[in-house]
Amino acid sequence: QGGQSVEMYQVVVVGAGPSGTIAAYELASRGVDVALLEKYRLPRDKPCGGAVMYRGIHILGGDLPRRLVEREIYGLRFVLPNGSAPEFSSERLIRITTNRAAFDHYLARRAERAGAHLVEGLPVEDVMIESDRVCALTEDGDEYQSEFLVGADGVNSVVSRSLGLRPQRKDLTRIG
Repeated sequence: QGGQSVEMYQVVVVGAGPSGTIAAYELASRGVDVALLEKYRLPRDKPCGGAVMYRGIHILGGDLPRRLVEREIYGLRFVLPNGSAPEFSSERLIRITTNRAAFDHYLARRAERAGAHLVEGLPVEDVMIESDRVCALTEDGDEYQSEFLVGADGVNSVVSRSLGLRPQRKDLTRIG
């Protein structure tokens, strides 16, 4: 990789977490020419509890390999500071926990098998909107151009920051 190349796709998805990989999978499955850009090489560690809700399993068509399921969940109990412990149970609540590194890796490979062009280990540094396309610029100078862009790059989103979509944070370091 590297060397200031220009790649053109119908859609570029930035971020190979569950949202990005599922979007890339759905698009590629329908014949859309899609690139899925992930800044880390997969599998990569992810600080997350790995809870997958019923709705998430349903989006995957109930098709989740057993090896990805760490624990099945049938209810939740919260212990509050006053000592009370309300319990919740529902078929439509959280269903399983999974290791996010393995889960995301599985979803990315699934998108790739459907036809998405997966690019790993290449951070997007900037995104620009031009009159007829969107450009995602990578750390090594490559440019991924598309008609549409999906920003699925998480809480510290380069996409939202580049496009001015992130609300300004208040400076919490000053007190008084």
